[in-house]
Amino acid sequence: MARPSRSPRGRRSPKGGTRRAPKLTKEQIAQIDHLHVDALRALVTEKGKIRSRRATGLNRRDQNRAARAVKQARELALLPYPHPRMIAMPGREDRGDDRPRGGGRGRDRDE
Repeated sequence: MARPSRSPRGRRSPKGGTRRAPKLTKEQIAQIDHLHVDALRALVTEKGKIRSRRATGLNRRDQNRAARAVKQARELALLPYPHPRMIAMPGREDRGDDRPRGGGRGRDRDE
């Protein structure tokens, strides 16, 4: 025998919360293309990285189409590529060019 539901609304999501609305309208999703740069800019961060599905609110198929369109727009120079120096990497601060370069086992090359 099944236990009755405790909440009057039925089953709740274990994580709770609400779904986010997609950043694109239905018309923009239907026309997702690498030439619609204004629509694609909503899917890209300020640094040029493609936003995740969780952030955009798109389903899997539309997110894949959007990512492919962003990559095509980058190839045509309509959108910028993310620059490695602009992306913050944990544990790697900007080292600058004043640090000596060169391999070896710690030996100084000036001697």
